[in-house]
Amino acid sequence: MNSYQRVHAVLAGKVPDRVPCIPMIREWASKQVGLSLHDVIDNPQKYVYSQYFCTRELGYDSVSDLNAVNAEVEAMGCVLKDKDISVRTPVVDDYTEDLGKIHLVDPAKDGRLPVIIEGVKRLRELCGGEKAIVGYVQAPFRAAAMVRGVESFLKDCLRDRENVLKLLEIVTCNQIIYGTSLAHAGADIIEISDPMSSGDVVLKKQYRELGFSYSRQLVRVLKITGVLIIHHACGDTTDRLDLFKELGADALSLDQVVDMGEARKIVGDGITLFGNVSPLTLLNGSAWEVKNEAERCIEKAGKNGSYILSSGCLISADTPIENMRAMADTAKAHSY
Repeated sequence: MNSYQRVHAVLAGKVPDRVPCIPMIREWASKQVGLSLHDVIDNPQKYVYSQYFCTRELGYDSVSDLNAVNAEVEAMGCVLKDKDISVRTPVVDDYTEDLGKIHLVDPAKDGRLPVIIEGVKRLRELCGGEKAIVGYVQAPFRAAAMVRGVESFLKDCLRDRENVLKLLEIVTCNQIIYGTSLAHAGADIIEISDPMSSGDVVLKKQYRELGFSYSRQLVRVLKITGVLIIHHACGDTTDRLDLFKELGADALSLDQVVDMGEARKIVGDGITLFGNVSPLTLLNGSAWEVKNEAERCIEKAGKNGSYILSSGCLISADTPIENMRAMADTAKAHSY
């Protein structure tokens, strides 16, 4: 099997030749070719080069788009910090006045979306059918929090649910538009990222009543395009893994604080688990420690397939290449 075939086999519920490895990287790859995030954030050629160089160098199974840079909410009207990825000014200050300001995005024209779409097209031309191509879309619950401002949004979840639901309807439409564009550009997999769904942020009841149905709708519509879906959530999500299982995603990406063995008991064998080597171990540990942690993840979640080795969240740019190689090599050593 090549990387593309291996990843698709796992996400289709089949047993591959070995454990796949899809590291969560962005500026780490850029740094390996002597570039910073600022060097590549508006340059799809350079970004694509960094992704392809690293996957060929280490032999893991994927390439990724320019992910987690708030591109969707920037296209909706948020102001980002200068050449940064954090939101400086949200769109919605007053629901009555500002909801109408959020237009339907055009991925061919708005903000940084065309840059990312162009990058995915170039990745498809370069390694389509060879490596799994992963695109990134914020979950509606996450995107709504960015558009409103996280603190205000969390307060609204308690005291102004009617407007929260109106906002979620709008951003869900935009995430469907953008995710569909990524699929048409050549993404094989869409990672739907929802740190707002974490048990460290909201109660399970709040997520079930507000965030869950919109993520499930996003998953359902995007899967019509033929892409596979990985749902990622940061923090401790153990108490809501039963809900995540019902989203319809092909894999659940779990933060390192979630025990993979417990997660497997909760979700069963019918869904792929993804993760969850600690980014701190990758950054500060030895290659031997990375190998041991990766092997523990495989032992707990991947003995019978339905598992992709990765980190628990985005990997630091300063992570030693020896540690990344140790994670990739551990996956290669575990055949079925």
